[in-house]
Amino acid sequence: MNQIVELSKIRSNKGVKFTHAAATPGTHCPMHTALSVLLRLDGISSLVVGTSECSYYSKFVTMRSKGSLHYTYVLDEKEVVYGCREGVIDAIAEMDREGAAVILVLLTCVPALIGEDLEGIKYEVKERINANLLMIDVAHYKRNGYDDGFVYTMGQLAELSEVDEETDHDTIVSELTVLGNTKSTEINRLLTYITALGINVNYIESQRHVQDIAKTLTGSSVFLVLNAHYQQLVENLSEKKTISMYSLYNVYTSKEIFAVCEQMLIDFKIPVPEWLLSSYKNLLNAENKHINDKSKGAFAFGLLPVESFSLANYFAYLGHTVSFIHAERINASDEKSRKSLLENGQNPSIGFITNHSEFEKYIKSHQNLSVVEILSHHLDYTTINWTDALEEMAFDRSLKLIQVLESQRELDFEEK
Repeated sequence: MNQIVELSKIRSNKGVKFTHAAATPGTHCPMHTALSVLLRLDGISSLVVGTSECSYYSKFVTMRSKGSLHYTYVLDEKEVVYGCREGVIDAIAEMDREGAAVILVLLTCVPALIGEDLEGIKYEVKERINANLLMIDVAHYKRNGYDDGFVYTMGQLAELSEVDEETDHDTIVSELTVLGNTKSTEINRLLTYITALGINVNYIESQRHVQDIAKTLTGSSVFLVLNAHYQQLVENLSEKKTISMYSLYNVYTSKEIFAVCEQMLIDFKIPVPEWLLSSYKNLLNAENKHINDKSKGAFAFGLLPVESFSLANYFAYLGHTVSFIHAERINASDEKSRKSLLENGQNPSIGFITNHSEFEKYIKSHQNLSVVEILSHHLDYTTINWTDALEEMAFDRSLKLIQVLESQRELDFEEK
């Protein structure tokens, strides 16, 4: 673990280092995850621009797609040196002639290295095609992992919000659009309450066709964000029009959660229900009790389905020590948690875990260091089950996290 860096020394994404020199087994590149998003969407085609290796591996994803065109443009020796602008423009035009309504162009490492101009290509070809053209840079060398493949692809959907702006009768007018999974019991209860009081709610993840999504985004001005992968989407939408955004994916304290829910309900002119107040008070009491208990632990945060910095910051708020955080990058949304950790005297090591066997040795070499991770069943990190808690949202999630911490503390006490 000689590649890790203290949080206070990191100023940009380039400051996040691999924990070990050798990546085992390595990670997917963002091209792979960008294409995986398209598998659940209808009406959107793709053009991967890169080497023969990019073409080969992209087919493992797109071969499962139905009803859309998924092409690859393989650079020849001359284009690797002098650029591929003309060839890519011709390929886009050909896809347009074959009926592609929306085309997502993915520029991989080589086009990015030689400096191909995404916006220039888009500007030059737009008069020649009828298709809506989206472009993302998914060069793997610019980033540690693959998360940007999700983020950038979802973010580009904001470009489609202009498609049906002139046809108001086709536009879905929605008071609230939910971005993210709604399996959480508490989120479902909140949305059911809102719907019962006459608020129309749309769920992006229940829509498959990009034209339906475009209409929803066009008619929506209020968004509830439950997943970090949609953060770029709402930011892009905010550049087009005035929107209201309420984020619950990265808040954990009782006061933060209640503030978000209360403000959303106030804006809709809906009273705060008694059960929501009760959930707030229950979590607040549990937090105060846990904070006042002097028995605290040290934690390393591994691979998680949530934003690690905001979760780690919550553990610090509860009085625990944050020793290590696995991070692919530091987002703008992480900055608040980053500052809070440092202001509270927490300066954890930051790194991108590339070798899980070596990471296991690191954990075992630090006495009483527990791991917060949902993939730890592959190795002997810990017996703590965090999955059930992290699958929840809002008050339920934080309360279950405290309950897991309390259970672990009791087990540690019994062992001693």
